Amino acid sequence: MNGETKLLDVQHVTRTFHVGGLINRTKLIAVNDVSFSLGL
Repeated sequence: MNGETKLLDVQHVTRTFHVGGLINRTKLIAVNDVSFSLGL
């Protein structure tokens, strides 16, 4: 970020959820390998 102060730096985030019942369970990938930075 060109020497700026980072307020938040998030790297390689993946979030999955298991939806459905015991028999028809499915994996839902909500976020896959997301990175971002927030600076001043």
